[in-house]
Amino acid sequence: MPTTYPFFRKELVANPKVQALYESMVGEVNKTLARYETLKKVLLVPDEFTADDGTLTPTLKLRRKAIQERYRKQIDGLYEEAGVATVA
Repeated sequence: MPTTYPFFRKELVANPKVQALYESMVGEVNKTLARYETLKKVLLVPDEFTADDGTLTPTLKLRRKAIQERYRKQIDGLYEEAGVATVA
């Protein structure tokens, strides 16, 4: 992979067209869910989750605690946008 790949990915997830695409995909999924099940906010991140970086187990299951710790500021920001208190 070229060394510019991570930078390209950051630019890609920050692109309003890409964000709109994901919001429309989430909107389509939300149509099939009960209100309490719907996704309210989505955070696009430029990183791949891998077992090597600790975000996946060796069997490729998400390590939610590791992901939550890594993206705590961004996740808290989503709650602040929604006007919901965050847990410390």
